[in-house]
Amino acid sequence: MLGIVFDELLAEYCIPNEGPEAEDLAARVFTLYQSGVRDLELLKTLAIRRG
Repeated sequence: MLGIVFDELLAEYCIPNEGPEAEDLAARVFTLYQSGVRDLELLKTLAIRRG
């Protein structure tokens, strides 16, 4: 599930799948999931928000 969210966000926002921006995004997705967010769309929305 997290891989799907991550891949969709990379594609949607044209983020290269390697590098600091992708690593930061992956960390945000993982942290949100660990905090209890399970809805895919909400996870994507919250993960892409910055600061």
